[in-house]
Amino acid sequence: MERERAHRVRAAVAMGALAAAGAALGTKALIQTSESAPQSVGVYATPNSLFGHSVRLTSSSTPLVIGTGATPAVAPPVGNTEAIETTDQTGTGGEVGTAAFDPGRLIVDGLVNWLSYPVHHNDQAIAGWPHSIKLFARPWTLVTVPLAAVPAAYAGDRAINNFTEAGASIPPEISATIERAVREIVAINPMQNPDKVASDLFRVFVRNGEAPGEHGGVLIGNGADGGPGQNGGNGGLLIGIGGNGGDGAAGQDGGDGGRGGFFIGNGGHGGAGGDIEGDGDVVGGNGGNGGAGGLLIGTGGTGGKGGDAKSTDGTATGGKGGNGGDSGLIGNAGAGGDGGAASSEDGDAVGGKGGNGGNHDLASGDGGVGGRGGDATSVNGDATGGDGGDGGNVGIDGRGGTGGDGGTAHTDNGTAKGGNGGNAGNSAWFGNTEGNGGSGRARGGHGGDASVGQGEAIGGNGGNGGSTAWDGWGGNGGNGGNAHADEGKATGGNGGRGGAGGWQGPSGRGGHGGSAHVGSGEAKGGNGGAGGTGVPNVFDSPGGVGGKGGDAHAGEGTATPGKGGTGGRGQGGGAHGGNGKDGSASTGDDSGDD
Repeated sequence: MERERAHRVRAAVAMGALAAAGAALGTKALIQTSESAPQSVGVYATPNSLFGHSVRLTSSSTPLVIGTGATPAVAPPVGNTEAIETTDQTGTGGEVGTAAFDPGRLIVDGLVNWLSYPVHHNDQAIAGWPHSIKLFARPWTLVTVPLAAVPAAYAGDRAINNFTEAGASIPPEISATIERAVREIVAINPMQNPDKVASDLFRVFVRNGEAPGEHGGVLIGNGADGGPGQNGGNGGLLIGIGGNGGDGAAGQDGGDGGRGGFFIGNGGHGGAGGDIEGDGDVVGGNGGNGGAGGLLIGTGGTGGKGGDAKSTDGTATGGKGGNGGDSGLIGNAGAGGDGGAASSEDGDAVGGKGGNGGNHDLASGDGGVGGRGGDATSVNGDATGGDGGDGGNVGIDGRGGTGGDGGTAHTDNGTAKGGNGGNAGNSAWFGNTEGNGGSGRARGGHGGDASVGQGEAIGGNGGNGGSTAWDGWGGNGGNGGNAHADEGKATGGNGGRGGAGGWQGPSGRGGHGGSAHVGSGEAKGGNGGAGGTGVPNVFDSPGGVGGKGGDAHAGEGTATPGKGGTGGRGQGGGAHGGNGKDGSASTGDDSGDD
């Protein structure tokens, strides 16, 4: 009875493993090994008509060998240096140098290998779907190859009739999850109580993560939050919420947010990078990336904030903000995390870059907003504000994400440069619509302001506005940052370029140039950004107006105003945009009024 029960349990576990593998149908892609000379057709699958010579059939790094029948003692074909595996008919073991046949291990290794996503993504599939669809990291492929031409020396006398290749269609997320399922199923002890076996098998597919960073069930369940600096767990393939990444310790990177359910579920938020303080050079931890939302429904997680950095006599560098998570069919993408601030007394300070907003690739939802660049402050050193992150793009319907603003910069003695604003996200079809493009979303980030006691101050440049590829308004360019110097030189940042408008949609206005003010020295206003030019071959798309040039004032010294940006060209009968006005200049009175 015990033996019979054990057989039943093993059969149940085996069936569970096969069920987990049912979502995937094949092995790695059939590839053409161009570095090897053409071989005899006898050791290849039937040649495909898409290519002029034979294509070798591989399931890993060795030729496909199926069955346990006797294999003739034949030499490998010319040019093939791989040994031919052989087995005897007695079942007492293989020939000298060949490992004993283990059917259980063969099945397990085969499942793991078949369900693994290809390591190299540049392999050439024999046949496949059109490459215009890009839902995952590579195009989907579905290839069926008859093995009738494979000789007995390679296939054995029990060769299957057909081999269906669909392994390349498995995206990495599903492949890794199914591989995990197989390993967990194999780890179940079949000798324990059958009820316990059934319970353990059920937990493989349905459960919430409990330990820090643990994934949810293969099919249903939420991922657990990560520990310090640890990634959050992923949600189940069908439904589940990704766990949040853990915040980093001092100077440590934050963990990434877990992926939401592959079909339904929100991505987890990225953990914040750890702050750090000390002597010498110090670097704050980077924020973790937000997890992706579900393919059907789900929002992307926000990126974690970069860690702040503070030094007494060295260079302080703020951590980078994490990128926002992408979203799928319905749902907004996650915002990028802000860059970490930096400060130093007798050294340079560099603010962290803001994270990029996540992309929304499908039907309805907005791209994520770019994170703000970190501020930088120094007493006796240079200060550089962090650049803002770029806004996320939109695939079909939605608004591109606004670019993040650049960080500010200040130093008492040295050079201060504000961070540049991030570029806004673009839209492929119907995004950046009226009222949401030029006046709201899809605007380029503003450049960061800069100030210095004695030295040079340079405002950051504004980011470019988002463009639409067909129908929608173009976004405005970001304004350049302002610059102020008590003594020395001040230069305002340039405005960003306006985005392209689509069908009956105006293009975006160029960003205004930043102003410049100096007590004693040279002041120069920033130039306005160019107005956007409409998408070619669309109807009634007016060009964008150029941005205004920045004003300049010097109490003692010279002042040069910024030039206005050029107007964009209209398309399909739309009016051309006007040029922006030049800035004004004044000297003499150090009140700052101009």
